[in-house]
Amino acid sequence: MRQNTAEVWIAEMAEFTGLSAELDRLLSDDERAHVQRFRAGGATLRLSRALLRLVLADYLHVAPTEVEIDRSCPSCGRSHGKPRLRRPYAAAPALHFSVAHGGDLLVLALADAIQVGVDVEPWTPEEVAAELLEFALTPAEHQLVQQAPVAERSRVFARYWTGKEAVLKALGSGLDVHLQAVRIPPLPGGGMASVTLPGSPPREWWVRGVDVGHGHVCSLATGEQLEELRLIPLSPDFVLDSQSG
Repeated sequence: MRQNTAEVWIAEMAEFTGLSAELDRLLSDDERAHVQRFRAGGATLRLSRALLRLVLADYLHVAPTEVEIDRSCPSCGRSHGKPRLRRPYAAAPALHFSVAHGGDLLVLALADAIQVGVDVEPWTPEEVAAELLEFALTPAEHQLVQQAPVAERSRVFARYWTGKEAVLKALGSGLDVHLQAVRIPPLPGGGMASVTLPGSPPREWWVRGVDVGHGHVCSLATGEQLEELRLIPLSPDFVLDSQSG
């Protein structure tokens, strides 16, 4: 991957229905046991972890089962932290990545030597609850949502929400940060966002919208401004081809 470039891989989750066995073979023993504990959401969790392994293996030039992923939280040590490579790999020693799913889509964002976070949410033209607007948005952001045409307000809100979530994912879990502490530029054009943590000066991130198709809103946050963003569709063939022969 070239410098100052990020890639977003996009999967329509319904296309992978019926591939449970093939996806399970890509997981580690611990991941497989973790997935089996979830009755609701287990299929999404299986797909997310399997495709992440498969995409990372493509960059690292190793087998999917050889990718060592660490999900430990830096605050409590439990396995709900931001996923990261447990060790550097010669093919991509500074690879950063982020995973999100919402609605019908799963997205994986990767960048070389640049911190990255991604979020995706389904969008409908329904009115956003006033309590949610007040919880998530700064007064200035709230005003911009209210100024949008009625039919567009929920999409504008979703851009702010996913932008803030993308920034928090880039920062990593274990940070108790209120969403209003993250200030997002107007999207989808994007620009510089900032987040203020308790006892620390504001930290800046680049945030931009990602076009993932109708019905969803996706945002990407990076530690540096990108020169190029590549969108790559993920299909079931990517899974099946990895196990052929």
